Amino acid sequence: MSNKLPQGWEKVKISDVSEVVSGGTPSTKNEAFYNGEIGWITPKDLSGYTKKYIKNGARNITVLGLEKSSAKLLPKGTVLLSSRAPIGYLAIAEGELSTNQGFKNLVCNKDKLDNIFIYYYLKSKKDDLEQIASGSTFKEVSGNTLKNFEIKIPSDINEQKRIADILSAFDDKIEINNQINQTLEEMASALFKEWFENFNFPNNQGKPYKDSGGDMKPSELGEIPINWEVLDLKSISSKIGDGLHGTPKYIDGGEYFFINGNNLVNGMIEIDQKTKRTNKEEYEKYKKELNENTIFLSINGTLGNIAFYNEEKIFLSKSVCYINVLENYYKVFIACLFKSDYFKQYLFNYANGTTIKNLSLKAIRELSFPISKNICEKFSHIVKPIFEQIQQNQQQNQILKQQRDALLPKLISGEIRV
Repeated sequence: MSNKLPQGWEKVKISDVSEVVSGGTPSTKNEAFYNGEIGWITPKDLSGYTKKYIKNGARNITVLGLEKSSAKLLPKGTVLLSSRAPIGYLAIAEGELSTNQGFKNLVCNKDKLDNIFIYYYLKSKKDDLEQIASGSTFKEVSGNTLKNFEIKIPSDINEQKRIADILSAFDDKIEINNQINQTLEEMASALFKEWFENFNFPNNQGKPYKDSGGDMKPSELGEIPINWEVLDLKSISSKIGDGLHGTPKYIDGGEYFFINGNNLVNGMIEIDQKTKRTNKEEYEKYKKELNENTIFLSINGTLGNIAFYNEEKIFLSKSVCYINVLENYYKVFIACLFKSDYFKQYLFNYANGTTIKNLSLKAIRELSFPISKNICEKFSHIVKPIFEQIQQNQQQNQILKQQRDALLPKLISGEIRV
């Protein structure tokens, strides 16, 4: 691509069009500095964060904490850029907030730089930002370095806004789908809890079983309905295993994808540009027996992500467990079980490792639960369409992301004018 500036565009330094503001951390020894009303963002808060706007992080600080530290109160619309560990996380302040020193924040001159435009611009320049970082132990983009970082932008703020509007339209639709999926997941989880934890599935008269005085019996998991049983995961599965304990030979442009637990998103395998690829020869070495009754669970590092197998060209890393259930109707039951508070407590009790958590295959095989196969089949009939809708929304999001990412470099370089 030519380095020639498009007509009506200009090359400027970040400091020409915005103020660069660092953050700070109040002393953690003083409780009076924390649990206040001021949002305080750290790079960790943006790890895995997919929304454009952010209001709060894991912790808030007080006015006193703000005054007694180098943290600054940033105005609504400030572009937050993580400048170390790692470099390149981005978000926009939904309201007034602060950050720690892991950020260099851009308060844009509203007459010269649109904040949403520069948000997308910097998203596309992550590699460039990493190249200008310095430091021996941890690489960091200093305030002065960022101030002198040159960007190419439309001189007309309205053209910047038009570019931002186009890219935002993709993210807005993705966010709507995510919100719909969250609601659908909550519906499925609520029904699972009512039927399989509270035991208020419909009785023969269509009334809640336990609340209507249904007969119960003791079990190792507490009282369960009289005709139910306690089973473990291996008893309803033909095979439970994990992926490759090692590294395959990666092949750029290969047709098979090497997936880990982070690729399991809302019941679907999500593949992006960062997903490692390999060829059929490598796949044949390490392939597993997967079928329409396979469900995946992340068991190393990030725990509890799930996905269903839909004949994707994949093979698995050790962080992905595959479970081939005996009957298709068990799939949504197991998916909801893995999303339940019961399973979260099970993870807490049985996951091992200090830095990187791991759930053993033995623990997965021995996961026990109360179940009625008849009720499970009825549950699947109701909930399966919910999961199918979630997957359709996820698939649409993948297409939207691909389209956005294809347009992004063309729009912010002026190759496509709007």
